[in-house]
Parts: sequence; structure tokens; C-alpha cells
Amino acid sequence: MVSPTSAISPTSTPLLEVADLAVSFDNAGGPRIQAVCGVSMALHRQQTLAVLSFF
Repeated sequence: MVSPTSAISPTSTPLLEVADLAVSFDNAGGPRIQAVCGVSMALHRQQTLAVLSFF
């Protein structure tokens, strides 16, 4: 069995790269809601990214 990171070369170019992501939402009658602040990540070949949301 191959571990998820063993097949990834540290010098490979990411398929997706996000640096210092910040997301906030207006809140009717209240302060802005900070959902994400300062998130950085890189997604390489043979990796999986799942994005979940709750409303």
C-alpha cells in the first residue's frame, strides 16, 4: 500500500495552491462573520480535497 504523500514529489507543481485565504460574510444588523482567516494549502496530484459547508 502506498501512503498518500509517498507518491508526491516535494518539487512537483501543485494543481491548486491557496495562500492566506480570508472569507467573511455580512451579518444582518450585526458584525461581519469571519468564516476563514489566513488559510494556506497546496493540492498535488493524487490528493483529494473535500470542502464542506453548513448553512
